[in-house]
Amino acid sequence: MVKTIANPRAINFLPSPHFANYFEKYFAVNEKGGFIQGAINLPLTVDKIVVNHYHAKSREEHAKKVQRGQADSLINSYNVESFEIFDRNEIFDDGILKYRDTRAKVYRPPDNSHADERLLKALTKNLSPMILPTVPPSFYSGKLETFLTCRAVSAYLRGKFPNDERLKVYEEASLKATLKSLSNMTFADARLLLAELPNILPLPYPVVNDLRGACLNIIPQIMEAMHLNNLWKDYVELDYLQRLLQTWK
Repeated sequence: MVKTIANPRAINFLPSPHFANYFEKYFAVNEKGGFIQGAINLPLTVDKIVVNHYHAKSREEHAKKVQRGQADSLINSYNVESFEIFDRNEIFDDGILKYRDTRAKVYRPPDNSHADERLLKALTKNLSPMILPTVPPSFYSGKLETFLTCRAVSAYLRGKFPNDERLKVYEEASLKATLKSLSNMTFADARLLLAELPNILPLPYPVVNDLRGACLNIIPQIMEAMHLNNLWKDYVELDYLQRLLQTWK
């Protein structure tokens, strides 16, 4: 069961959301195939691959960014005024264009002819360790997003293969793994779980009620952090969600 969110009073200093937890035996690499540890790829190289990251593009996109807020922090540093600060063009940079012709020569559309079968194989691979009686607790640590993804993929595939009974087993297994991954969760994990609740609560598995109870344990901890940061709008919204969960049948 859930114990606590890791250090709720220091909730703004959690790991970067730019670093993903990968499926078993997969990991991030740089453009030369080297292993990347953490969120930052050093030394930085852009000989083959580059991604331009823009703080501000159109005013409409920036407004959506402000409304969305930040996944890893209670304090939303995005605001309408920051568009004027970051919408700058003093430096002309067309370096990205050198990749355009090369991309046109080597790019091939992905082969999606067996995409669903590959998804099913990935589910089997990532959830099968759960059937072992000796699976260590570390298997679940830090993988909440992975297991929520497995749950969503299972639901998608149930629509594709309605007669495949394995998919109900996989969906329930994903939820059980999600529950086991909640100890010492981060603030970003908590927000992700709460956002997924509308998709989870109507499901007919016994573990759903355990997850509801876990969320009732998590919400007061987030509310405490919001209280400390004077985020009253978010505080009230979570209080309303808590009341709904308490009366959920």
